Amino acid sequence: MKQHLSLEEQETVLYFDGETKRWYVYTSRSTDFNRYRYVIDSPTIMYYDDGQVMSIEGKLKEGWYIPKPREHKTRVLTDEQRAELVERGRRLSQSRI
Repeated sequence: MKQHLSLEEQETVLYFDGETKRWYVYTSRSTDFNRYRYVIDSPTIMYYDDGQVMSIEGKLKEGWYIPKPREHKTRVLTDEQRAELVERGRRLSQSRI
């Protein structure tokens, strides 16, 4: 029986082919199998000897794309705004008791 991949060996790779204008996906992470299994055209699925999925590879279906991750922006608060938020939090926590 084949050994399953350790956490260090698991990976998900998303890449864009500029010539075909299509996204391709390869994943060996079990948590990503269901995320990509249904949006891949004719996926290549490899299995372990015990029948569990080892990896999935293929191109995304027409019309699907990988969105650009959003930048996380830190809010800059004035001292008055910060004090107001603290007070609002205190009132909320007191109302739950």
